[in-house]
Amino acid sequence: MSKAEEIVKILGLEPLPVEGGMFRSTYTSKEEKDGRPIGSAIYYLLHGKAFSHMHCLTGDELWLHQGGDAIDLVNLFPDGTWTVTRLGGDVEKGEVPQHLVPMGVWMGACLAEGGDYALIATTNHPGYIPGCYTHGDREELTKRYPGAAEWIERLTGEAVFF
Repeated sequence: MSKAEEIVKILGLEPLPVEGGMFRSTYTSKEEKDGRPIGSAIYYLLHGKAFSHMHCLTGDELWLHQGGDAIDLVNLFPDGTWTVTRLGGDVEKGEVPQHLVPMGVWMGACLAEGGDYALIATTNHPGYIPGCYTHGDREELTKRYPGAAEWIERLTGEAVFF
């Protein structure tokens, strides 16, 4: 059994519908504001060709690297700019262990080149609810962010779970 398979089994991860990758919800606040939990958290694992499909949320999402290899986290901002952040544990190589994606910013992620798996945690503020997720459309995003076309191509399409 591979390390990624062991993690999936131990943590009880399941396929994340629509977005791709494997996940398990670990926390949803009982306290609410405006009918929405004030916070939530998940485990999230990328393995092999799995990726986090480009999407946008109506709240902030904090990505936290937990183990394994680094990932490339792409952000497409409302002003037309975009960035790629290398999320991982090797800060001496420029990786960062956490990255905040503000509400309204498109995001998607995949393993850094040569990576096998990465275990991530994300927290949402306010908490995640199904209506806060918007799935990215490849054509629409490419028109709006032509400089990021290669990343958009890589981070859209049919979901891959494991």
